Amino acid sequence: MDRIKHSELLWQYAVISMHNAIQGYISAGLRNRNLFVTWKDSQTKKWQSKFDLNNQGIESIDIPQLDNFLSLYDKAFPAESSIDRGLIEFLNGLRNEFIHFNTDHFSTDIDSLISACNEGIKILKRVPHVFHDIFVDEEQRSEFENLVLRADEKVSMQKKT
Repeated sequence: MDRIKHSELLWQYAVISMHNAIQGYISAGLRNRNLFVTWKDSQTKKWQSKFDLNNQGIESIDIPQLDNFLSLYDKAFPAESSIDRGLIEFLNGLRNEFIHFNTDHFSTDIDSLISACNEGIKILKRVPHVFHDIFVDEEQRSEFENLVLRADEKVSMQKKT
């Protein structure tokens, strides 16, 4: 975020990082509740059926795929009314555009990027309240909250006037 003022092209990395942080913390939090909830449904069913059939462990089972970002979000925050899901969908779409960008063109306005990142920060602020056991100790939780606060400050400083 500090370097965006020198090149607005760096916004793509801010968006990708925000998306990665959200996905990582949601996945870790959900995994603590139930490992299967982080996998795609088809992968869970496949794993369970193979395990039930051979009951010999996971050696013959493919590594499952992590569920899609929006599905993980919905599992973690099923009734969250303080977060604009439309902006979270936009953040996810931006991340996909930036990651899978090819020979086409893509553009968006800075204010939309800021809005999407602000919604991402709202999610990260909710993580400790939704997933009480995600942090090893209070020091780790405090460090996480400080990093989220710094990210919030950095995004707020980017607002166009």
